[in-house]
Amino acid sequence: MGDRITSEKVVEEAVIDNEKLHVARSTWRDAAGLSFDLYRSDGTCLTDDGSLDEHPSSDDLRKLLEHTRLSSHFCRFCGKQIPKADPPRIVSMADSATNPWCCAGCLDDRLR
Repeated sequence: MGDRITSEKVVEEAVIDNEKLHVARSTWRDAAGLSFDLYRSDGTCLTDDGSLDEHPSSDDLRKLLEHTRLSSHFCRFCGKQIPKADPPRIVSMADSATNPWCCAGCLDDRLR
């Protein structure tokens, strides 16, 4: 918890596309209102670019998860974030507007 956060509490657990997510509500010192952040079960924050001002709906959670999958290097098969030490591979059979990344553990020569 940062110096300016006075409290943080998980207020919802949701499963979206077979992935468990946690919505955390934070209150801030010297700031009105609340903020909400979305975390994966491994603790990865999906709202690093900025907290949400309102509690997210199920549709919001789905959109945030999909945006993260498309804008970050997460394996399209196992869903895990691809570490920088393991350069991501692009799957040639990926349709446009879908996640094209694959980790070394899921890579198969048929996917190239």
